[in-house]
Amino acid sequence: MISKGVWKVGGGVGVSTYAVEHSEHSIYYIVPQIDRFFSRNVGLGVRAELSYSNDNWGSSTELLLTPVLTLVTEKPYWPLFLTIGPSIYTDSDAEELSDHLVGLFVEGGAILFLNENIALIPKYTVHYDSGSYYTRISHLRLGFAYFFGTQNGNK
Repeated sequence: MISKGVWKVGGGVGVSTYAVEHSEHSIYYIVPQIDRFFSRNVGLGVRAELSYSNDNWGSSTELLLTPVLTLVTEKPYWPLFLTIGPSIYTDSDAEELSDHLVGLFVEGGAILFLNENIALIPKYTVHYDSGSYYTRISHLRLGFAYFFGTQNGNK
């Protein structure tokens, strides 16, 4: 259980591969995130997803800014979580406002507490974009978090 008033600061790293027009591509990620639990097991936060790719199309750096809603289960040792939010890309190659795809992302996984405050967070993320080019991109990532606040994060 994550108590009301607890802050979670963390992030993760990851890589994803996908195919477009019979060509494989890889994207590397760094994802910092901060959440504040305003109710037991329910938090609001913000995350920034910095991605880099370098393939036969050239190199690209993108920043995805996302407000997030996080829901956590009641399991005491390895709670499961679901995070959901909108996707707003700030592609370095974007020339018009319409180039910033807006969609939805969903992320789920487990919170593996190593002690009262520190956790490893394996997670799976799926982005659904409203643009016609990318319709779905999936990522498997390893995250970490530090929980602090007026009460312990996993009691």
